[in-house]
Amino acid sequence: METVKIGIEVSNEHAEPLCSELEEIALNNIQKYEKSKVDGTAATVLLLIQAMSSVVAAMTPIILHYLQKGSINKIKVGDVEIENPSAEQVEALLSKLVE
Repeated sequence: METVKIGIEVSNEHAEPLCSELEEIALNNIQKYEKSKVDGTAATVLLLIQAMSSVVAAMTPIILHYLQKGSINKIKVGDVEIENPSAEQVEALLSKLVE
């Protein structure tokens, strides 16, 4: 089974709840990095997820839920990075990992 890496840039406000929900599925293979604005305040949090491709299907609804809240600014899978992604773009991107 293949290991995949997913990067998600999420608002500071929703980073912890999203991370908590995904950690159980990704077996705690998530790293968090705060990205600060020029003035030093935390703007967003970058979550780097390393998981087996088989669990991506279970993570997709959670990621889409936070996307619909407007919390996700960017998602990256492999060489593909989408800024301000739509639900359809995220579903298509993540579904390729499950195939």
